[in-house]
Amino acid sequence: MIVKNWRKATLAAALCLGLLGCAAQKPERIAPSRSDEPILSIATTPTAQETVFTPIYATAFENTIFLASYPIEEWEGEEPECPARSVHTGGRISCGGQHEGETPITKVVILEALSPQSTRDWFRDMATLEAVQGLELLRMDNVTDMSHMFAGCALLSSLEAEAWQVPAAVDMTGIFDGCHALARKPQWYPKANDSAQLP
Repeated sequence: MIVKNWRKATLAAALCLGLLGCAAQKPERIAPSRSDEPILSIATTPTAQETVFTPIYATAFENTIFLASYPIEEWEGEEPECPARSVHTGGRISCGGQHEGETPITKVVILEALSPQSTRDWFRDMATLEAVQGLELLRMDNVTDMSHMFAGCALLSSLEAEAWQVPAAVDMTGIFDGCHALARKPQWYPKANDSAQLP
């Protein structure tokens, strides 16, 4: 009886190993390898070390500039004053400054949540700018250069930028130069960072 049971056990083990593969080995074969795991995690969720910036385009229509993650080809049946400019790494959002013959810009509208890399010179020398709508949509956490962002905006009287978090900013040189009408600067300025360059 013992011999017969031993033969059955031996036969079952042989079939398991030779023909079917042992059940204990299956999880090892179907489980992802270690080299696959980082690829999956990067593809699905950005890690703490990754920084995600969005493309940002400035498009001018008459007296308004729109900021969005795509170039705007038409607004209320009108074509843009000049081609859309990519500004996520900084640079002026106007068509090239307030030149003679250029329609004065009085308003900037931010249409969606945007994550710039730099806001250097964005609104610089827009002397006729009176309002910026949607500033709360700018994700400023990873911006390092904010220099001269609002410099020369003499008519700008208020900014909805109190909620900005600017831990990465290292250059705020001249950010509010010439902003004579600005009643109050945001609480993060001057930021509590000794390495930041301030006027």
